Amino acid sequence: MSTHEIRFLFQHDIRQVLDHFSRLLSLRFSFLSPDGRELQVGEGKPHARFCRMVRHRLGRMDECLACDRQGWRRARDSDRSVWYRCHAGMVDGCMAVRTGERIIGY
Repeated sequence: MSTHEIRFLFQHDIRQVLDHFSRLLSLRFSFLSPDGRELQVGEGKPHARFCRMVRHRLGRMDECLACDRQGWRRARDSDRSVWYRCHAGMVDGCMAVRTGERIIGY
């Protein structure tokens, strides 16, 4: 990711958009790097309590990340938002964010 793209991502307006969507829909909205690192999270919301339990107390983090990676691939290949049911039954969604043909995140 270029310095210009990183500066764009961390602009106050971009953070506010994530915050507004999170607040308005009572959902967790985040922006991830192409390799899946969380770069911004609307209102700093944590994962849902159920997801935290599955990931940490039940030790299923690897399965959660595998579902996420599969969702990112589907979004990348379809060039649209995708919704999927994870291994634990929750519904998640994502879309690829591009600059030109290059994916800068999800």
